[in-house]
Amino acid sequence: MGSFAVSMGLLYISSLNYPGGQALQVLHEIVPTQSGVRVYMDNLACQTGVTRFQEVRPMWIYDKTEYEEETMLDPLFWQGYDYVLAERPERVIGSWIPEAIIEGYAGNGGYWPSIRMAPKLHVLRRQPPPAAAD
Repeated sequence: MGSFAVSMGLLYISSLNYPGGQALQVLHEIVPTQSGVRVYMDNLACQTGVTRFQEVRPMWIYDKTEYEEETMLDPLFWQGYDYVLAERPERVIGSWIPEAIIEGYAGNGGYWPSIRMAPKLHVLRRQPPPAAAD
């Protein structure tokens, strides 16, 4: 019975290592079903749980491509996306509104058996351009 309890505890801890999957799930929960949404998912999101099975909105475009650094520094690149799942939001160029911060496993809490969590991924929404003044 002790082995079962330890296994369940370790299973729970390992589930905290997948913030990418959780970030995409949160995005689906906060964005209404609409067509034409473009989502960019960075490297950490893709390595920590984002899978093709989670691409449940057929009219959305999910982009998991790893682009060259030069492309990522072009503001026009980011204008092509409505939402971004990013480890480092400061690297996403343009005006973005944080919709959610997803925490993930960051280690054990020292001597007492506890789990440390830390922000891992940010769900960002592109801020629409300001309306023209009349």
